[in-house]
Amino acid sequence: MQNPDPLAALRPIVLPTETIGWWPLAPGWWFLLCLPIIILIAWLLIRPALQRRKLHRQLQQHCLRLLEEAHSQANSHSDPLYYLQQCNQILKRYVRSRYHNLPLPAWHGDSWITFLQTHFPDNDTNNYAQLFGEQLYKPRADSSIDIDAVHSWARNWVIQHQKPDGKPLRGGQA
Repeated sequence: MQNPDPLAALRPIVLPTETIGWWPLAPGWWFLLCLPIIILIAWLLIRPALQRRKLHRQLQQHCLRLLEEAHSQANSHSDPLYYLQQCNQILKRYVRSRYHNLPLPAWHGDSWITFLQTHFPDNDTNNYAQLFGEQLYKPRADSSIDIDAVHSWARNWVIQHQKPDGKPLRGGQA
């Protein structure tokens, strides 16, 4: 008995008449093509906020450094009036850099004190903000002024001040 070859009984392979083209692309290729565009758009949207946040951090660090220098000078001279004047100037420079659209009358007197109070609602803010209005323009400052406490409050104000609606500032928001 002869064993017939089982492969001989198979029909030949039928090849497609048309070759499969590269177009249209599969969904995975569409995703890979769109991914760089999505990343670029996200970077362009996030970049300004990151730059504002970085600028704000640099401004804040510079202000804190100036407060430290003024505090050490005031301690070496034992002059609370000098520290109050320097602290007031530093806070005003910080606010002017941070809030560009604030009207000029808000930089003096009661409006300045109100600004300090509304942007850092703290129990001690009323006491320390009043020092900038009362003691600042006297020929000699009251010797009972605690420079260390004013310094601590000014540092906290720079670090933690808030928008008037009570929300803490983030990044570059003003």
